[in-house]
Formats: sequence, structure tokens, C-alpha cells
Amino acid sequence: MKKEIILTFFATLIIFLSLSLISAELIISQPKSAYNFGDTFDVAIKIIPQKDTASFFTAALVCPENNIELYRSPIKLNVGEEKEIPISIELDKRIVTQGGKCKIQSSFDEESIESQSFDILSEIDLTINLDNFPYPPGQEIKVSGSATKVNSVPLNGFVEMSIPNLGITILRPVIEGAFVFNFTTPSSTKSQSYNVNVKVYEKDEFGGIINEGSTTTSFKIVQSPTDLDIALSSPTIKPNNAFLFTPIVYDQAGDKFESDVGYTVFNPQGTIIKKEIVKSGKTISLPIESNFPSGNWKIEASSLSLKKSKEFFVEEYRNISFTLINNTLNIINNGNVPFTGPIEISIGGINEIKELSLNTGESKKFKLLAPAGTYDIKINDGSSVAQLGSTFLTGKVISVGDAIDNSSSSKSNMIIVIWLIVILIIAIIAVFLYKKISRKTFVGKSPSSNINSSVASLPVKSSIAQSSNVTDKGDKQECSIVSVKIKNSEALKQYHEAASAIENSLYKAKEFGGKVYSEGDYRLVVLSPLLTKQQDNTDKAIKIANIIEKNLQEFNAKKLKKIDYGIGISLGNLIVDNKDNKFKFVSADNSIVSVKNISQFANNGILISESFHRKTIGKVKANKISDKNLWQIERVVDRSQHEDFINKFKQRQKSDRG
Repeated sequence: MKKEIILTFFATLIIFLSLSLISAELIISQPKSAYNFGDTFDVAIKIIPQKDTASFFTAALVCPENNIELYRSPIKLNVGEEKEIPISIELDKRIVTQGGKCKIQSSFDEESIESQSFDILSEIDLTINLDNFPYPPGQEIKVSGSATKVNSVPLNGFVEMSIPNLGITILRPVIEGAFVFNFTTPSSTKSQSYNVNVKVYEKDEFGGIINEGSTTTSFKIVQSPTDLDIALSSPTIKPNNAFLFTPIVYDQAGDKFESDVGYTVFNPQGTIIKKEIVKSGKTISLPIESNFPSGNWKIEASSLSLKKSKEFFVEEYRNISFTLINNTLNIINNGNVPFTGPIEISIGGINEIKELSLNTGESKKFKLLAPAGTYDIKINDGSSVAQLGSTFLTGKVISVGDAIDNSSSSKSNMIIVIWLIVILIIAIIAVFLYKKISRKTFVGKSPSSNINSSVASLPVKSSIAQSSNVTDKGDKQECSIVSVKIKNSEALKQYHEAASAIENSLYKAKEFGGKVYSEGDYRLVVLSPLLTKQQDNTDKAIKIANIIEKNLQEFNAKKLKKIDYGIGISLGNLIVDNKDNKFKFVSADNSIVSVKNISQFANNGILISESFHRKTIGKVKANKISDKNLWQIERVVDRSQHEDFINKFKQRQKSDRG
């Protein structure tokens, strides 16, 4: 008990002594946890004296880089008298240069106090909104965002956006912490991802930046096809070589764009030679054969909404070949231009000159004669000499004459025999049909569906009436029939230029003595011996078809809206009558229906029937359509230029016999 009393006495003594030593008590208000540069900093310090005291009061801002004295003043206070000293300062960067984690220290007499730590920062929290999905070049892009200082106060300042790879810099205001603006990329912007640097900042009254924040985002520009080109290996090409070309699609920046490209190659006559779809950038090889026509060829390419055409020139190729079998010399024009001119034929050193005129693909045979013996044969075409070797010849004198193709003669005789048989069969059928049809009266189509016959009831300028007595009074004749099928007539209804072009194409048929009829989508031209005064009208039918095709092709080449057509030619047995200048006919077979079907099958070209082809062998060069008894006309053999030579040759033969 005595010990406790002693301890209490000493504790009381210590407290009394310590209180007697404290001159004053300092109390400081606590600052916020964070400030931005430019903010106003306010704090209050209260002095409570424990005794009458007179001394200097100081307050300082203590930061990592420097200490700034904010207040210093002498103060005299009596016991029981309190004094509160407010301290206010703007956190200007000229005063607080670095900032960081700072505190307030103050002292009075021998007492001091410190505030809790707080941050002085220049940071701004920045949020940017830019959709990161692919944009096409040249499209407007929207940018928006928000900016808040670390003291949670919305920024009133500026936002600066830059895209280094595009050289774009944009400066816009930030109001109440928000900003929004648009920008547009150049139309030739390359396809790739682009970094976007965004910075926000606040300036003081002197224009210096006191607070700022930044971030980075990105966006992507996609490829957009803008150009199509056709790269050619050369602007010209010689036959017997491969012509190379490459269709290429380019994007907005001139880089290659991968896509499908459709292309079509046309020869100088406008005929399609090749057509397919390939990948952009693929090189196509087009073999140019020796007989491909000389002139400007065209390549048309299209991809997406892009189109491009280019021309290249196929050079003239003059070439004839010579073969010698026994005593027959065969000369073939393998070039792409007609061969006209003399050749020198040497038989054992004796020369003979022969004039040649051969179209592309044509040939000529000569029979070589000489007194019995073996002779060296040479041919000089003016540019080269061909050594054909030695052969055994017979004859009275050395000479060169036209060869007679016995095989062709035999074939012709065989064809004549076949035709006689066919005509005989047709005659028998016609008599049978005549007897059957003459008992009935009909106009237009045959009343019997079993005999596949039809009556032309097609108008030309004025309606042509068919009467039932055609079969009674008419003559049965083999006629050439041309059918033109307009396959897109519905689309051309309001297009008067197309209708005019079609009718003008058919107008020439009248000059050849043909009658033109219209039935729906079909136009028929009938060439009857009764009208033309010629038994064989195949030449006229071919010429009419070629004229029609040429006119339609010229129209299609000039106009945006094309005429889709097909042309068919065939022979048919018609019972015809031309009384009072009114031409009437009845089909004795299914020739009208057949020729319509041929024109329906033809695709912007001319097809001929098997019977027509047999009758025009030697007049036209045609290729057979696989799986069908139809032939595609390649070209017409024009022998008019040789008529003078042939007539002279015949006269010479007659004089030799005389």
C-alpha cells in the first residue's frame, strides 16, 4: 500500500512537469488525399497556448523535391487565448515544380505538427471510344471520350489526336470532361491497322500545360477494289506462239486484291475464242495458232463492279506447205492471210511458174508430168526454196497441170446417189401426203399432228393468207429456209432501236428474192425456186444469214443493251404457189419446226442442218456440233476470185483437145 502511494505521487509529478514544459498546443485540419496542379490548397492551423507565449509561427509545404515556406509571422498569445491561422495557396507549377507525396509542417515556439500526406499530381484519367472494327477507306470515323482529373473534377481543356502513319493531327476542346469529333481517312489509305495517339491536357493562364493524360488505341482499314487492269506479255504476237496476259485487281492503295475475274477473248471478227473465270493475278496462256486471223484481238475482263478491255495485235503470217505424193504436188495455205502470187516449180531443173490464190486453210493440187524418169522436185515461193526430193514421173513433156481428185469425185458421185434416193423417198411421201391433205381444208398449221408439217402464216408488212387450195394447185419445191430467233424479245419490247435493227437486218433478204415472215420471237426467210428463179438457193441463204449476223453484231458492239439471237439454216420441201403476186406455201415435212429449233439452239451464231451441210460441202467450212446433227459455220469459201483462172484453164483444155 505504501508502494502504490509512492508511484502515484511520482506519476502526478511527471505530468505536472511535462505540462509546465509545453508552451502551446497545435491543431491542423487535414487536407484531401489528392490534388491536381492548379487546384487551390486550403488548410487551417489552430494555436492553443499553455502559457503566455511570444514566438514565430511557421508553416511549410514539404515535398520530395523541395520545401516551400507558406507562412512565417511572430505571434504573441496569453494563456487561454486561441488563434486559428488559415493557409491558402494555388498549386502553381512555378511554385510547386514537381509535386508528388507532400505534407504540411508547422511550428510555434518549441512545438511542431505535421499533416497527413497527400498527393499533388498532373495526371488526368482518359477514356477513348473508337470502334475497333474494319473501316473502308474514305469513311468518316467517330471518336468520343471522357477526361477526369485525379481530384475527380471533370476536365475543361483540350484533346489532341494523332495518327502518325497517316499524317493526321486533330485538336478539339474538352468541355465538362467530354469530347466528340469525326475524322475521315484518305480514299487511298493502305489496308492495315493504324495506331491512334490521344492526349488530353489543361493549361494555366500563362499557356503552360499543368495537367495531362494520354492513351493509345487503333483501328483497321480494309481492302476495297478500285481498279482492274490486264497485263499483256506484249502488244503484238506472231502466230505459232503463246500469248500471255494477266488480269489483276488493285485496291485503293494500288496493292493487289484477290478476287475472281471473268474474261473473254474476241478475234478481230468479234467471235469469242476463249471465256472463263480465273483468280486475279493468274497468268493465262493463249496459243495463237498459225491460221488465227491477223488484226486487233480484244480481251474483256470484269470483276465485282470493275471492267477493263485491252487489245493486242496478231501479226500476219504468210506460210504455205508443200507435199509430194507420187506425181501429185499438194500446196496448203497454213498462214493467217490469203496467199496470192506466183510459185516456181522445178522439175529436173526445168522451171514452170504457177499463179496461186489460196485463202487461209485452202489447198491446191498439181499433177507433175515429164518423160518417164526420176526427177528432183523443188519449189520456190519467193521467200524460200523447198527441196521435195526425187520422184518418178511419166508423160510426153515436162509440165504442171491441175490434178483431179478422184477420191473427191467418187465422194461427190456417192453423195449424188444418196440424194437421188432421198429425193425419191421424199417424192413418195409427198404424193402420200398430197392425197391425204387434199381431202381436207386448212389454213396455217396442218390439221394432222402425225405428219409433223406446218404452214407458214407469218406476216411481212401485210398479212399473208394461206388457202387450202395451195396443195391442190401448188408445186412441191426444195426451198432454203433461214430462221432468226430473238431470245430476249421481252426485254427489248420498249427498246425501239433494237426492233429497228432486227427489221433492217432482214430487209436485205428481199433483194435476194426471199420472203420474210414473223411469228412471235422468230423471223423466217423462205427462198423458193418459184421466187428466185434458181433451183439451188443455198448460196443466197448463207449470204442472207451472214448479213443478218453482221448487222446484229455491229448493233451489239455499239449499244449497251444487246440482242440475244440465234440463226438456223435448213432445207425443206414446201408446196408453193404465187398466184396474183401472193406467195403461199405449205410445209410438206417438218422443216419449219426443224429450222426454228436450230435457231433456238444457236447461241449468237449460225448453225446449219445436216442436209444443208451436205449440199454446201466445198462452199462453206463448218465444224460439227458434238452429239447433234448440226454444223457451226466457220467461214464461207469465196471462189469468185478464181473464176477467171478456171475459165482460162478450161479454154486451154479445150484447145489442147482440139
